[in-house]
Amino acid sequence: MDAEGTRPQDLRIRNCRKLLQILTETESQTVNEIAEKMRLSRTAVQNILAELIQNGMVIEGEKRGSTRMGGKRAASYTIFPEYKYSVFIYLNTSSAVVELNNFALNRLDYRIADLDRLSYPEMVQQLSRLIREMLVATDVEIQDLYGIAIAVSGRVDSENGILLEFTGSDTHGRWGNHRNLSQDLCRCMGCQMDVCLENMCTLSGYASYLSLTQGGTGDCVYVMAHSNGIGATYVKNGQVVKGSHGMLGEIGHITVNYEGSYPCRCGRSGCFESLFYPESIRQRVNQAVAMGLAEGLVTDAICSMDDLLRAAQRGNAYAMSQIWWVGQSFGMLFHNIQLMVDPDCIIFHDAYPIHMDILRQVIEDACEEERKMFLPMPIKVLFDTSLFTEQVRRGAAYYLRNRFLDRTAAGRIR
Repeated sequence: MDAEGTRPQDLRIRNCRKLLQILTETESQTVNEIAEKMRLSRTAVQNILAELIQNGMVIEGEKRGSTRMGGKRAASYTIFPEYKYSVFIYLNTSSAVVELNNFALNRLDYRIADLDRLSYPEMVQQLSRLIREMLVATDVEIQDLYGIAIAVSGRVDSENGILLEFTGSDTHGRWGNHRNLSQDLCRCMGCQMDVCLENMCTLSGYASYLSLTQGGTGDCVYVMAHSNGIGATYVKNGQVVKGSHGMLGEIGHITVNYEGSYPCRCGRSGCFESLFYPESIRQRVNQAVAMGLAEGLVTDAICSMDDLLRAAQRGNAYAMSQIWWVGQSFGMLFHNIQLMVDPDCIIFHDAYPIHMDILRQVIEDACEEERKMFLPMPIKVLFDTSLFTEQVRRGAAYYLRNRFLDRTAAGRIR
């Protein structure tokens, strides 16, 4: 999605998104409660509600209790869950989780499929079959679906729904590259449908942006770190921005070591994310053990960032020094992000199983040092420690529903 402008219709749709988000995260809200959260007047909120109610997306809920003075009971509002439905697919190299959600983004049904031995056409057929099974089981008509969101690990052309490259083991031989997954799934289902194909990091970043900033921040860069890579998402005015060629999120492939290091999965050497690959960490720690610099550790005792975090948690001095170095490295990365994009905030999603306050503190200290040396303002870092897969699911649901609002907002919401 492209960055929004400031046209009245853009602002109106943005406010509709925000109001639906508020109602999704709470059972019901009064006009006053919504106005306080959106920082809008009662009249503005009432106008947005009237439009959403007219289009069937929102309904009036139970009246709130009367005031102590016996005043009029306030009306509350909630999303009409049966207005429309959507499908979310979490797709990896060996399996898929397929979910059916209502308009309030509640999961109604789900299926799990083993894809390990399926060819690409068989995989698409399996996804189509599972979607139809859920529709039958929940008595939902296919025309009541407003879209399908597919989250994958790899490079995608989201504008055209093309899976450019799927990262994972034993996939290239079976599924290949440059597959028009969105079009193929529609063809297999025998209908035209908005199929949103996105990288998992993009969807997780979108969810983090909504939850940690409440969607009220102009510019935000989300950085996600896990054992097999580092990804990023840039959100500007509520919209994901990817750059001219979709490469804006590939921040893990910034070169930081020009003298060579552990090879990156992209085929180059010296990429930032390659510093934190399991094999890269194993080799680095083993070298320290061999040189007598890692007291308390033995060869192959540390084979991943998770192992390093556990050793640091146990109090190992060398592991603690490595965590300090990791924090300093991310601090420098955030410094460069601030120089290149200058966002209002940076969200760091630590997707490792173990969360350590010391890592967060080192990152904050490193950012403060960068500010003292050069930057005229502090680097604002927010930390997300939620489950990555749940953030992907949540981000996909919001992303798809907001696409639906954008798509149907040609002057008014239909």
